[in-house]
Amino acid sequence: MNQSISLDHLALRGKDKKKIRTFFEQLLQCQFVKSFFLSEELTKKIFQIGEAVEVVVYEGFNYRFEVFITDTSQLNSYAHICLSVNDREKFLERCDHLEVNYFKVRKNGKTLVFIKDHVGNLFEIKSQ
Repeated sequence: MNQSISLDHLALRGKDKKKIRTFFEQLLQCQFVKSFFLSEELTKKIFQIGEAVEVVVYEGFNYRFEVFITDTSQLNSYAHICLSVNDREKFLERCDHLEVNYFKVRKNGKTLVFIKDHVGNLFEIKSQ
């Protein structure tokens, strides 16, 4: 029997709720769904992090983000999220308008585009 598997959500770290809202609602065009709190006891059991934390949830067309509001820092990582947009140039214009920095990298004759949110979560932006 084949089991169907789909991605339910991606969890990220965030710091400033206003910047999070701008990034997810205005740039990625997600909708705010809800917020909730995880107790210190629960974060210790799940993540081995001893702090109570608020989580805000944003949803796009077929994806969901849980953003954990925290001051804890993140070490460098290869982790990133790749989003596919129908018009990358218009998306980058929105980045300029919202003052979200992006950078381009050349690879085998192609241009890769990356953005970071206010705490350094890395997003690759591809054209559909």
